[in-house]
Amino acid sequence: MKDGEEMTSGPDCTGSERPDTNNPPVDVIHLLSEALHEIAETEWAIYGLGSQAEPSVYAQLHERLLHIKDLIPAPQPYALSRSIVETSPAVSSLRLRTGEAPAVVAHELIQTRNACARKLGREDYAALLLGCSGVDFRELEQWLATTAHALADPAVRGAKWTHYHQQVGQLVREESPLVDFSERTNDQWASLLKIHASELQAAVRPDGEMMGWCQPVDRPQDVRLMIRPRPKGMPLQLLLHELGHYLHYTAPAPEGWQLVSPPPVFDETMASLLEMAGSLMQLGQLIIRTAGPNSRRLEAASVRRWALSALFELRAYQANAESLDAMWVDMMDEYGFAVDSPQEWALDPFYVDDPLYRWHYVLGALWSAAELARTVPSAAREVADKIRELGQAAYTSPWRRVLGLGRALPEPHAYLEWMESDQD
Repeated sequence: MKDGEEMTSGPDCTGSERPDTNNPPVDVIHLLSEALHEIAETEWAIYGLGSQAEPSVYAQLHERLLHIKDLIPAPQPYALSRSIVETSPAVSSLRLRTGEAPAVVAHELIQTRNACARKLGREDYAALLLGCSGVDFRELEQWLATTAHALADPAVRGAKWTHYHQQVGQLVREESPLVDFSERTNDQWASLLKIHASELQAAVRPDGEMMGWCQPVDRPQDVRLMIRPRPKGMPLQLLLHELGHYLHYTAPAPEGWQLVSPPPVFDETMASLLEMAGSLMQLGQLIIRTAGPNSRRLEAASVRRWALSALFELRAYQANAESLDAMWVDMMDEYGFAVDSPQEWALDPFYVDDPLYRWHYVLGALWSAAELARTVPSAAREVADKIRELGQAAYTSPWRRVLGLGRALPEPHAYLEWMESDQD
């Protein structure tokens, strides 16, 4: 597909030129709330329960979102801008396309998303989402590059990326601590995190296709946890990550939160805070298997993997998907990896399903390491309280101010110290 070929006609991603001031909406927040609720339900059905997607559903949502966009003055919330692009017929049809090589689909998606972002007044999709997140492109690019270099392990110099990518994931699973999360232990986990036991039990949906996922269908009252039971135990980091999301999404939200909610980088940071605090928790009989001796180093390798993936994706959008294979080969050489295939960058499924998202995990890990070193919580309840406190503050203040980041993104030194520290 040529650049923007499917985006040149019709109302797709444009909306009207100006709001209709003669017929103002009765309740813009209600309109946005309904649309975001339907998107959440649709994604829950498709990605969580394996239902077939109906393209017409996305098309109808897209038209409604365009109407809402015209009624909301700039700056517009992240969720609205992203949803307009992702529900557009051209983008949603590509996301739902199966049976083709991931690199081919991702290449077309980058160009199509960029074309849609340009119709919304931004130079590319990265500029659109980063602008909604309060992050500068160059700032993020330099920070990811610095972080990826800082987390380098001399032992992998010359290793092949595909092998590294797959081996890190496998080894993390083998060394992660496992815990008992089931109906039998529900009350213990609820008490640990100051959650009402009945609410936690009602939130858990064990019959989905994903191993772990927290979906705020309608925060704060309808937040769902898709956690599949595992007889041999649940990975502690995965469980705590999703429970961290749950704590954040169920914190009291102000009326009209849809217009002021922080971007997902803040959401992921809250989840990372509880995830990384797991090594400080006294879990007693909930532990089925303790962490392996290299678990923290492997987690750091995962963070580096996501930093490199995010850096490549950022540059891919800026380049409008031109010369991606050559760009990947050059980048891998710079960071000490050999390449099996110039299209192995497409190993990361987030390029299709969750674009420009991986950097959220990197920032969450680095900030959380610094925060845990600064505060040294003595109990899981303290971390749970902190997540709720920060989550509520982020509705009324910029997320970077809430996290104390100021003008700089978190440096890697605290995370490196966490990686090297004793795990006992």
